[in-house]
Amino acid sequence: MAKKIFAVWLMLFILFSGCKAEVLPEEPINEDIPKEEQNAENPPLDEQNPEEKFITEKIIGLDGTEKFIIRDFEGNQIGYEYSLIEPAQEWDLDIYSYRGKVTEGTMLIIEYDENGEPSLAKVPAERYYLLDENGYPVADTAFEVYECQSNNYSSDIYSWIAGVSEGIRYAYEIIDGEAILVEKAEPHKTECECGFIHTSYCFDWYGGYFKHGLNIGDEVFLEPVYSGIYVPFNNTERVVIYYGSYMQGADCGYAKIIDKDKKVLSEKFNRIQYYELDNGYYVGIGIARGENSEYALYDEKGAPMKEGFWFIDMDGNIISQRIDFYIDDMYNNIIPEMTSVNDIITAIDENGNEIKLTIKDYAFKP
Repeated sequence: MAKKIFAVWLMLFILFSGCKAEVLPEEPINEDIPKEEQNAENPPLDEQNPEEKFITEKIIGLDGTEKFIIRDFEGNQIGYEYSLIEPAQEWDLDIYSYRGKVTEGTMLIIEYDENGEPSLAKVPAERYYLLDENGYPVADTAFEVYECQSNNYSSDIYSWIAGVSEGIRYAYEIIDGEAILVEKAEPHKTECECGFIHTSYCFDWYGGYFKHGLNIGDEVFLEPVYSGIYVPFNNTERVVIYYGSYMQGADCGYAKIIDKDKKVLSEKFNRIQYYELDNGYYVGIGIARGENSEYALYDEKGAPMKEGFWFIDMDGNIISQRIDFYIDDMYNNIIPEMTSVNDIITAIDENGNEIKLTIKDYAFKP
């Protein structure tokens, strides 16, 4: 009986000894390092690529920095080398699924000093390729800034991408899932009779607004950083430069008059317009929007500019009383046509009375 009990005990010992699991000590956890950083070397697959439609591979690029490339499941590289691959924002998912950041070289931006004066600056490049769900670039352009719009929820179906890169503005329409280039507006240089060469450069997709500058021959007179430039007298004696989004309305942006030495002669108006008359004469009008102005503007004495119109000389000095003009059905002021020093126009004075003004009283030769 004792032998049987011993045999049973021996069999149980052998059985449980064979199933015994080896218990390994846990790796120490550094409580000072967040858990997500402790796992940063091997992030979960669903964090790398939630839909698992391509493979990302980490490499060292030609510049010696860490890069990422995308491969399909057959090992073929797709697209370019990226310093970062990240998901699209939720509101852009109808257009693209990811974006790949490229940082080679430099790019131009506009910087502003404490007085709001713009200038060009060269900074390390940050551009983005927009990628579809399979990792392919949607458009073969790396954008510095861009905007996507999609409307698939009504009878008016459209999708588009607008962006800029290296001074060029691009516009793509998404047609049958493919990005079709419909506009490519490039920087240009245009020689004009005034003695300047007009230059341009695009920094923002919005409205296709290029910034503007002036050269004299090969020498840069004004960098292409201004919202608008206007040379009124067909010579280099005076230049009107615009700041802000002046193209959006009379109360937006403001104007300066400078001479050929870049000395500021006037900066108190939202708009400045010179009209060429006969026999080499001109007449000028300065427009201020007063409290409606996007910018606070002041006269030579430091007083806030009131809303109104003034005749001005070639330096922007006021040479008339403050006046107003009748408005049309769209609430735009109607400035009368002026082509001769002998013209007489109708205006409204500060008291609301209709008055007649003779243009020769305000005309000048630059």
